[in-house]
Amino acid sequence: MDERWSPSLGKILLPAAIFIAALFLLCTGCTGPGSRHGSAGFLRPVTVVRACVAGRVTDAVTGRGVAGVALEVEPAGGVHPVTNQDGSYYAEFPDGTYRMRFARQGYRPAEFTVPLTLGETVARDVMLEPTAPVIVDAGRTVTDATPGSTVTLRATVTMRDGSTLKGIRWAMQVEEGGVAGRLSGTDGPVVRVTLPPLAAYKETLLYHLGQEGRLLDRWMVMGLVPSDLRRAGRLAFSVTAETTSGNYTDNVDIIADLRPLAAPGPGLRNVAIGAPLLLNGREQATYAWTLTPPDGSQATLRDAATRTPSFTPDMKGTYTVSEGGVPRLMIVAGRWMGVVGARDEELRPRWVGREGCLCHYNDALTPRFNAWRKSGHAEIFQQCLNTVFRYEERCFTCHTVGFGGTPSGAGISAVPAYEAFLKEPLIWDHGKSPPLVTPKLGNYDYLLDYYPDVARRANVQCENCHGPNNSAAHKTMKKSGAPERIAHHAEVCGVCHDESIEPSYRQWLASNHANYHLAAETVAPERGGRPAGECGRCHTAQGFLAWLDRGERAAPLGANTPFLTPEKVDPVTCIVCHDPHDAGNSFRSGTDKVPIRAPDATRMQPPALRDAPGGRGALCIICHSTDDAIGANTALPPGFGTPPHAPQGDVTRGINAFFVERGKPGSHARIEDGCIWCHVKPVPKAGQGYPRGGVSHSFKTAPRECSRCHRELDGEELLAALETDTEKLREEVEGAILAEIGRAGNVTMGNAGREGSDISLARNGIASLQLVGLRQEMGAEVADPSGGKYAVPLSRIRPGGMPLAATGTGQTALKAAWNYFLLKNDGSRGAHNPAFVREVLAATLTRLREREK
Repeated sequence: MDERWSPSLGKILLPAAIFIAALFLLCTGCTGPGSRHGSAGFLRPVTVVRACVAGRVTDAVTGRGVAGVALEVEPAGGVHPVTNQDGSYYAEFPDGTYRMRFARQGYRPAEFTVPLTLGETVARDVMLEPTAPVIVDAGRTVTDATPGSTVTLRATVTMRDGSTLKGIRWAMQVEEGGVAGRLSGTDGPVVRVTLPPLAAYKETLLYHLGQEGRLLDRWMVMGLVPSDLRRAGRLAFSVTAETTSGNYTDNVDIIADLRPLAAPGPGLRNVAIGAPLLLNGREQATYAWTLTPPDGSQATLRDAATRTPSFTPDMKGTYTVSEGGVPRLMIVAGRWMGVVGARDEELRPRWVGREGCLCHYNDALTPRFNAWRKSGHAEIFQQCLNTVFRYEERCFTCHTVGFGGTPSGAGISAVPAYEAFLKEPLIWDHGKSPPLVTPKLGNYDYLLDYYPDVARRANVQCENCHGPNNSAAHKTMKKSGAPERIAHHAEVCGVCHDESIEPSYRQWLASNHANYHLAAETVAPERGGRPAGECGRCHTAQGFLAWLDRGERAAPLGANTPFLTPEKVDPVTCIVCHDPHDAGNSFRSGTDKVPIRAPDATRMQPPALRDAPGGRGALCIICHSTDDAIGANTALPPGFGTPPHAPQGDVTRGINAFFVERGKPGSHARIEDGCIWCHVKPVPKAGQGYPRGGVSHSFKTAPRECSRCHRELDGEELLAALETDTEKLREEVEGAILAEIGRAGNVTMGNAGREGSDISLARNGIASLQLVGLRQEMGAEVADPSGGKYAVPLSRIRPGGMPLAATGTGQTALKAAWNYFLLKNDGSRGAHNPAFVREVLAATLTRLREREK
């Protein structure tokens, strides 16, 4: 037993009976003298309402983790994950006994039965036997390699079929925009690879960031996630063994350490000492960056003549970065503090300290603080240390404050007692590689009592998202709004919610929500005469949150809202849907759903949708709907021409189409949580729990997903038919407009020529006319026989010099065009409300044909 658990030296030993009694009280949760924080004993039960299974799947021959192994479960329940890059898996289920099957191509499946109990995590490591007759092992991934250095790769071949090895050959795969190393040779089991210099890796990093639209036209600290640096630093190799029974291949990567260039970070201007920063400038021909550091600093800029210089702050203070003699960025460097000191009456970590978050118990931030202190973020380290198998040091990257930083940054790994904590036998199992925590419900209390400086920096605290508290930026927060400490970037969350753990950030990046250029365009002053606040309410994170704060759909933001500028806005990032201070807590509730913002739908949604806002999907409908009030007999409004923009809510509820009665909601309008079911994840049955895994932040779905609810339905066949009919409607509308021009003999297209001049064409001078969306107006692309093309709003197409709306047939064509854009811009190919879509198509085609007769 550790001597710290015994009475102090010099005191008389207690009789054995008293010791046993004291131990009994300790184990049953009674407060004892061992906890100087007044916590309720090292083994005090912590209520954890979920059942979990976790482990690692490895190759039985090579011992390497196997990625992409699918977990199949009987009876079905919870989420069915696949293993991550190193073969680890984790899943939550209702309590019960499960048959689990691990399967991947190239391996024999492995199965076992496991009983799961609420509040416990069961550890199950799995070895899969490969099926190949010859096993080639290229070795484990090489990490943290130094750019410009030489790395040795060594392959082994295991012959299991009695065949003869004829030769071994290495090859390097270079992806588009990627780096290339230099092989010492290609034949034999051992090769030496010379890595490219750091500058080459930087070019690759910038290439990928540019491809993703993340090199913005603004002065900024680049937000980076771990997979950015891993992808840029990756060299990929394959090794093939040629044998008398065939060829067999394995792959291995060399990952360079790019920390001299940059480190993962949210893109804040309040940063830790020692954290390398990559900067980005506006688009221009040349650059002349300079750095003014605090007195005594030795920090210098690297690549100061490029668009993307970098530097590493080496002491506390303010660093002024200028370009062309003009200050562009003020970056504040400081030290991590951490403020966890004890646990409150609800057994949650408590934030204390003169300069800690205790200040926010009684100010405007109190509601945010109180929501956060009950969230999973606030106790993730505590709960994992107490209850989770396969908890290891690499998890601290996201579950603690300042992990992996330099000593001057004062993060958790720089605390003097940290190394002793890693060697603590009461917490760690050093017989495992890497060492794993031995989960016990007293681990966190033990940490508080004997490693308080480590505990102070445990869990996801304010500083993880806002940067170091021990900096000048923290002091000026209330006065300035803390632009250095607050960012709406997706990288704030993506630093941890990245593909190595879960794919949320990469999924979001592939979605339409991640369009920075559209966000900037929608708030540009020249945006077609529309105020920045009108489009920025839905296309920017800052605009949407400001709109929610006003609490009324009709409340304008105004054209001159200071933060709605192309240089400042972010697109629809994580913070739009999720309040980062209220992230939920799956440890304490296995059935609660992940929280999303819940504005008053009766004030924020269009009036026609407020009677059934759509559960948690109501948040989506605020922007994915229109404010139009169109029905079967609605007259064409004056100046009509704006197309239905993002009308998913309209189509789902069956409103805002000409020629059909309003209010014909489909079955999808009645499902729990609306949009979320199909576009994020299905809502589990009552009591099944709401595990975090299996969520899609790409918000995309596919016809095959229809069969999850509609067992006998071929979704692709249905949607293909509706899509074909929608295109028939487009052709009929185009034909109706051409017929109207034909009756007049000619057409004038307003402002369609160069410098806004009008274009006039005879009917026989039009080779084709095709409906197109022009962002703010319904339009058509008109081509003449010589190949000239003119994009013109329908409101400016004037047959015989008269607007289309001047005749009955022209009005019908415009209404039919509206219906076409309603269905087309919905984007679901009819899936949101098939019955309504069929009715709109039939009614519109009938009305067009009747008019033509």
